[in-house]
Order: sequence, then C-alpha cells, then structure tokens
Amino acid sequence: MALGDGIRRNITSISTEERNLFVAAIRQLDSASMVYPNNMGLESADGAGNVTYWDMMEEIHKDAHVGGVDVHAGPAFIPWHRAIVNQFEVLLRQVDPRLSLHYWDWTTNPTAGAVPILGPAGFMGSASGDAGVPFQDFESSEGGGHSIIWRDVGAGAPGISSDAAILAAASFADFQSLAQSAHDSVHGYIGGTISAPHFSFHDPMVFLLHSNLDRLWATWQRAPGHPERLDTGIDPATGTARAYGAVLSDLGLPANYFDTLVQPWAGTDTHLEPWRSDLSQRISVAYKDAPIILPASYDTAVHSAFVVTDRDTFSSFELESTLFYPQAFYVIYDGFTPNELGGATPAISFHDGSISGASIGSISATGSAPTFENAAAVDMPQRISFTFEIYFANNSAFAFTGEMRNLVVKAALGGIVCAAAIRLINQPNPYMLDVQPGGSNPGWLSTDVRVFQLRPGARLPGSSTTLSATANRAEAYQYLQNLLGELRLLGNSPSPFDFISQNVEASQLELSRTVGGVRVFNFALAKVRYRANTSDATDVRVFFRGFNMMLSALDYTNPGAADGNYRRSASGNIALLGKIGSDIGSIPYFAQERINSASDDMNNQADNTNRLTINHIANQETVGYFGCWLDFNQTEDQFPLHPSGDGNFSGRQSILQLVRGVHQCLVAEVRFQPGVADPIPFGATPGSSNRLSQRNLAVVESDNPGSADAHVVQHTLTVKPSAGAAKTAAFFNRVPHAYDELVVRWNNLPRDTKATLYFPEWNVDEVLQLARTLRQRPSQLTKVDAHTLECTLADISYIPVPATHTTPYAGLMTLALPQTVRDGQLFHVDVQQHSGVVREMLLDNVVDNNEGETQHVFASNRKVLGAFRMTVAVKLGEDLLRKAVRNLAVLRYIAAAIPAGDRWHPVFSRYTKQLAAQVDALGYDATLVKPSADDPGLQDGRDEPKERCTSGKVRKVFYDCFGSFTSFALDTCTERHAFETCEPGIERVVLDACRNNSTLKVTLDGKRICRLVIVCC
Repeated sequence: MALGDGIRRNITSISTEERNLFVAAIRQLDSASMVYPNNMGLESADGAGNVTYWDMMEEIHKDAHVGGVDVHAGPAFIPWHRAIVNQFEVLLRQVDPRLSLHYWDWTTNPTAGAVPILGPAGFMGSASGDAGVPFQDFESSEGGGHSIIWRDVGAGAPGISSDAAILAAASFADFQSLAQSAHDSVHGYIGGTISAPHFSFHDPMVFLLHSNLDRLWATWQRAPGHPERLDTGIDPATGTARAYGAVLSDLGLPANYFDTLVQPWAGTDTHLEPWRSDLSQRISVAYKDAPIILPASYDTAVHSAFVVTDRDTFSSFELESTLFYPQAFYVIYDGFTPNELGGATPAISFHDGSISGASIGSISATGSAPTFENAAAVDMPQRISFTFEIYFANNSAFAFTGEMRNLVVKAALGGIVCAAAIRLINQPNPYMLDVQPGGSNPGWLSTDVRVFQLRPGARLPGSSTTLSATANRAEAYQYLQNLLGELRLLGNSPSPFDFISQNVEASQLELSRTVGGVRVFNFALAKVRYRANTSDATDVRVFFRGFNMMLSALDYTNPGAADGNYRRSASGNIALLGKIGSDIGSIPYFAQERINSASDDMNNQADNTNRLTINHIANQETVGYFGCWLDFNQTEDQFPLHPSGDGNFSGRQSILQLVRGVHQCLVAEVRFQPGVADPIPFGATPGSSNRLSQRNLAVVESDNPGSADAHVVQHTLTVKPSAGAAKTAAFFNRVPHAYDELVVRWNNLPRDTKATLYFPEWNVDEVLQLARTLRQRPSQLTKVDAHTLECTLADISYIPVPATHTTPYAGLMTLALPQTVRDGQLFHVDVQQHSGVVREMLLDNVVDNNEGETQHVFASNRKVLGAFRMTVAVKLGEDLLRKAVRNLAVLRYIAAAIPAGDRWHPVFSRYTKQLAAQVDALGYDATLVKPSADDPGLQDGRDEPKERCTSGKVRKVFYDCFGSFTSFALDTCTERHAFETCEPGIERVVLDACRNNSTLKVTLDGKRICRLVIVCC
C-alpha cells in the first residue's frame, strides 16, 4: 500500500510500518508537546489549563452529547461524526503528513485474522480488561473503578447488518437508521470504555469504528445513479441540501436544520477552547456545506467507466484513403486500482443502431497500453485510460441506404459496460485527412493543413514560385495566388505541398515581423480531397481561422449566430470574425487583400482565390489546394479589441496586438453545402469532422544545462466551458461527468518537472473541491496560490474546469524542467478538453451471450472538444537567446496594448516576467529588450555587422525599363536569394557567371555586397 496516498483503507491491509506510525502518532497527540492552552476547568486539563490534542477529542464528543443539541439524537448524527473523523485525521497529519484515518470493517472479528487489531497479538491492545500496550497509560474518566481505558469484546464477529443491507437504503433517513443501529451495536460489542456514550472517545479504537461508519456513508453517497447524494445544492421543494433528501420533513424538523454550523469547531455554541475565543482556530462550516457532504477517499471506491470520443464520424469516401483512425476514442475506468485491472484490456465491439443491435464485424478497435494517474500506486483507486484506434477491414459497414448510419461502440471489462454513439456517412464529401495511413502525428497536427514561413526572394522546395525580393502586403498575396495556381496545375501529381516540413520545430511560424532585419511572411495551405464517380464538387471553399493562442475547445457552433468561433456571412461565402461575448474568438485569413475594416464591412470581403471546383475522377481520389497569408505578424490596424458588428470599426489594433501567445491555433474548414442542411453538425470538432482540420502546436525552448530560470518554459492558453456549462456546482453534482475537464497527457516530460496552470479567473479552492466531489483520485493537484494549480506529473492529469463563466478563461501553462535535461531532447505535452455527460442506464441483453440479463450501462456523449500539443525543445547557444529576446520584445509590444482591466493583463504580466527571467538566465540583460514588433537583435555589441556568404547559380539578372542593372537572383540547392545592386562591376561578374553556368559566391557585410568570387571548378 502507498503510504501517504490519502486513501483510507481497512487498517488490517496497511503495512506494519504504517500501523506503527499510526499508533505512534496517537500517542504523540496525547503528549505535552501537542496541547490546547487556556482550558482551565475542563476535566482533562492539567494544572496549567492545558489539554492534549487527544484528550480534547473526548471533551468534544462529550460536549456534543451535553452541550447544546445532542447530535446523537437527530439526523446530524452521521454528518457530525464525519466532522470529528476528518478533524482527527487533520491532527494525525500534523504529526505525520502521510497518515490517513483508516477503518475497522465492523462486520469482521477484530481479534482474528492474519492481522488482529485487538487481543494478545493486536496492535491496538487487549480485547479484554485494561487496553494494555500500546495504550496502557490512556486514562478514562468514566469511573466505576476504571481509570485506564478497557475493553470487553464479544465472541466472534459482531451480529449486525451486512454492509449490503445498509447500502441498500433508499433514503438518507433509512440509511442513517440502519447505520446508526449497527454503530450502536458495535459500541456494545467492543464493550468497556467504548460502550459508555459520554466516555467512548477515550479509546483510540473508537476512531477506527467511526471511520468505518463514514466509509459506509461515502459508499452510499457514491452509489451509481444517485449523484443527488453528493449534491450541496438546495432543493427548492424541501429548502434543504439535496444530499439529505426528505429526512427533515419526514421528522418534522425545520428546513434550515442543516444550515447550523458544526460545533464545537465553529466556536459559537461551546465552552471549549480554542474555538470559543481564538478566531484563527474556528472552522465555520454548516452541515449542508461541501466539507461535510463530500466524502474522503476510501479503498472501497465505486467503479464506473465511460467512453470519450475524439473521432465519431466516418465517411465512406474517406475510407478510400485510409482504413485506420488512430486516437479515435478513449475508454476510461474510474475508481479502479491498477491491481484490480491486472493488465486486462476492455473488449470492444460495434453495434448497429443501439447497444443491443447486431454486431458489425468489419469494424474493430485496437487499444494502447493504459495510462494511469499514478502507476506506482497499484492499490490506489484512480482513473485508468485506454486509447483506441478504429480499423475498417472493408467498406461493408457503409452498405446502407440514405446518408447516415448510427452505430454504438461498446466497451466491456470486469462486468462494467460503457458505450458511446458514432456515425457513418455516405455522401460525396470534400474532406481533409488529419493522419495519413501509417502516420504518427496526432490529429490536431493535421497532415492536410500545413504552414510555412518565407523570407523575401525565397520559395518552397520543389516550387517554381518565388516570393518577391521586395515583398510587401500586395506581393505576399500575389505570391500565394501564384503558388496555388502552381499547385492546382499539378493536381494529383507530387507537388511542393508534399515537401512542406511537418517536423514540429521546422513548421514553426514567426511572430516577429522581422528576424535579423529581414521580413518574415507566414503562410498556410490546405489540401482538400474528393471522391466521386460522376459529379464534380462545385464552389468548394476553405475558410482559414486563427485563434490567437492555444485553445482547448474548438467545437463547431452555429455559423449564422452573432456569437461563436465559426461565424460566416449570410451568403455563406466568407468567414467573419469569431466572437465570444465582446471578445474576438477567431480571426479569418484570406488569399486576397483584406477590406479596410475602418470604412467597410467584412461581409464584403472577397476571397475567390479560395473558391474552386474539384473535378471528379472515377474510382480515384482527386485533390484541390487552398491557402492564406497569415498576416498576424504585421502592424497594420485591422480590428478593435472588442468589436461591435462586422465592420466600420473604430479603435482598431493590428492583429499582432490582438495575439495572445507566441504560437496560435489554425483551423481550416471545408465549406461545401450543396443542400439546405449544414454538413458539419453543431458540436463537431476538428477531431470528429473531416471538414475541420487544425494545426494546434506550441514549441517552447529550454536551456541546457543553465540555471533554473533558463529551464522555465510557458505558453498561454484559453479554456472554454462547453455550451451551457455555466451551471451551479449543484448541477455538476447531480449529473456525473457533466463538467468539462482539461486532460493533460504528460508523455515523455520528465516527472520531476514542476507544472503549473495559472488562471486569474479561477478560484483554485473551487477547482480542488470540484476535483474531490464525484470521484476518488490521487492527490495530483495542489494549490500554489488563489489562482495557480500545481500538477504532480504522472501519465495523465484530469483538471475540472470551473463553471463560473460562459466566456473563455485566459491562462498560462508553465513548466520548470529539471537540471537533467540535455541539448537535443524533445518533450511533448498533449492537452485536451473533454466535455459531455455520462449517465448510468439499465438495459437488457447488453452483454453478449447473456440472454435476458439486465445490466448497468454507462452511456456517454462525452467528447474531445479540442486539443493542442506543447513541445519543449532543449537547446543551447546564442540561437536560443536570440529567439528568447525576439519573443520577449514582441510580447512586450503586445502587452503594451492590453488594458489594465483586461482578463489577459495579469496573464501577460506573469508571461513576460517569466520570459524576461529566462533571458537574464541566458546571460543577457532583459531590461535592454524594449517592446517591438521587430527583432531588436542583441544590443550588447554582439550584433555588429558580420560577413555572411551565399553560394549558388545565377538564374536571373534584372534591368529596369531604362535598361539599368538593378538586381540578380541566385539559386542555392533549396531556395532563391535576391541581391539588389546597381554597380557596373558587379553586373559584369554576374553576367559572366550566368553565361558560363559557374558557381558564384556572394559575401555580404550587412546588406552590402563586399566580395564576389566565381568558383571555376
């Protein structure tokens, strides 16, 4: 068993070491080193008025009998004893933070078994007479000749109701009646001091007994199908917490009974110190509040399971390109220990129409090795997740009439069945692939959407189209239009698109307008595929939308609504600004110049370059190419921070000033709607729809070895609660798994990395409470400050998203890598947002070969709303410093445009502060870095002009309309370089090299040609 995992267990199952620590802690709580002062007059006080922590437990219990309302005589009995059990565990952890208050299973004989609790070999002392070692000096004030605690245990096991009988209670009133009856019997069964109500808490055995009582309540609360038992919300019908049902009205008690503060810890109805007068010691919690209603974690966790789909729609035409769909869905088992699963994997089957429908044999799924919240804690209840890819053996599943077929994927393991819906579509469908057959890229780095950057005079490998040596806005668009023309002429033949690197580092875009004084232009291309035997796809468009930071939710919303990320014009022909409330959600990018949004409306934007008829080729896939200039690193004003309407804007800023991170997310949407209905269903995601594809990648860089600050990397993100998720906590308690979660797969990131999430709009206490509400989990999440969470790294982390907002939360993920990282290492962190509902249902015939059986099934519509990857590249040297300085300059430029009251202001304050610390740690003075849209270079003398050389063949020599020499173009093996000069001597050398096809070596000092060499052989 894992000492310190926070799980309360059957005390006979824990290690001898932990039992010894537990006993030693109780003894220390009864020592002079742990006392409450100023309690003169209490029975257990010494001559100075001190009462030990241990003796105060008896004083508290006695006070609960005779001080004010006797909690043992009403419905507060069970919740009050949860309070004292929890408070005693707090005291144990003051002695040793690893300890938990374990329980005695009172249906068993405490004197028998491999590990007796009581008796001659019992670690808690004798079963008859004085308790003896280890509590031989624990006093009792009961009188009757007993000054030391004593016992008189009955023969055999207690004759009480079984756990099952108690847990079968239909209401809280019935549960309390059954549980309290068993509790009373067990007090009598132990006998001795414990059998005396006003003195029972002199004996430590009483806490093992009451921990078991609390375990039964926790198990009853967490029973599948009864989330109301964990509901802290007020039922308007009864006026009291839903967790207690109708117990108050049944007993004729006032509806505000559970509004009462729990005594004595509230300090308002007690004579006990320190809670009477020491405000710092008071705990003002009512019986209806979460700390009482929400239980601790026990080893008897309730088991459940659910499916989360990432890909839930499959096209027959897409099947012609690939039969494999990696990371299509996840099956998550909740409340299991790794030992319980024992290496087993769920059995997956696919069914027609419903979970009991005919099996579809041509579809199968293959699972990965499981991921754990804590793989080392083999006896800890936790979530265990399996990732599945779907394989179609052939297209027989698409032999149906109509356009759509509904299927159910079912997972069965250990008697637990869970299911989710998927669908097949059978229609001509221009589409994009996220993962090529045999590809290893995640779906959120789509293979059919690629990005690249160019300098003036350069071109893509394999392309004949060159970006002008004097590139400006007009020439950037002209370049893109020429490139698309080149790609479209090539059609299905190999093209420059295929040579665009998909390597995570090589495919980075540039946020600064210039690097080293040279302008940088970012572009995106989309490859759209089409299969049909007789008809062409006419008027196919692609909308490119940029999200100005990493985004965890990309679900498709009504494009005609005033609010949403996927808005488009009434004609359906142009993408508009995405809006979430008053904020910009997404920005469209085009292959033609933007309209002047200060005097025109975006509905008038033209982008016919991204309009294309894709001709069919019978029994063959054909492709079309689309693209855009990603002008987010330009400084021309475009949109206001909070736009109203779709144009004629005032108070505009550049897109660069609206960016909220070094890297952004790009989504391409295939717009093809020959009929009335939108072919992309609302709620679809880039993972589930082949008409939506994304590039969602952030690459951040760490030093090696460097100081601690040089190892800190970070990136911004937004987390958007799914539609309708702004509910009360009570809603989430009533509907299991209804809250959104961030799901972080830490992959190969070193486990001693310190990972934090900062969201200024989050209340971390609320997040931690939500994390504890509906399930037992390892203690992975800890509070750093009011708005910052730290994650203890394992395979995977689940972080519940608060439901206090409908607008996205602005945040910052920070990773502080250990000193052990080395140059050249790449680490990947994948972040998803899961959303949806899981409900338990009773269905017949859901398990194969079990005719007539009724089974619990966990039916899920939970899905991946969006995902992104954060890649950490470990580097060293000046290149790392230069990039950090460049990023800091542009981020400070952006920060200067963010109003102080904006939700991004505190995020950027922390963001730039951390990046400045990295720059300092890399050996540069961050105060020299001023806000700038351009690369400032290094201002400490390192950027004095230096010579640089380029060698290649002269391909073009340029003259103006007057016949004067103006420039020449030099081709290297990979790209074209342009050199501007009008010197006659250079002209003669260049012409000579061109005529003889000689290699020309050009040396520059800054931008000036200082040397030319013709290489003869």
